[in-house]
Amino acid sequence: MGKHIGYIRIDSKFLSKILDLDGAVIWNARVNDFNVLEILLEHPDLPEVEESSPLPFVHITQEAEYGDNGVLLQIKRISPPKTGK
Repeated sequence: MGKHIGYIRIDSKFLSKILDLDGAVIWNARVNDFNVLEILLEHPDLPEVEESSPLPFVHITQEAEYGDNGVLLQIKRISPPKTGK
């Protein structure tokens, strides 16, 4: 019996919008040993890292707003804060 399996493609601009990191440049993505998707991206709201320094793990915190009917109205990123750059 076969597996129900296939690639899912997500547009990088759409993913940036979901993460509230509009304009992010996605460099790489992989699933780590703990089955967690890790996405390497560049955006002014992320920490500045000197060349050859280790890359930090950034935890994104978001707040969702729902309407009375349970429909998602908006997602707002709380952390990392917006720098306005």
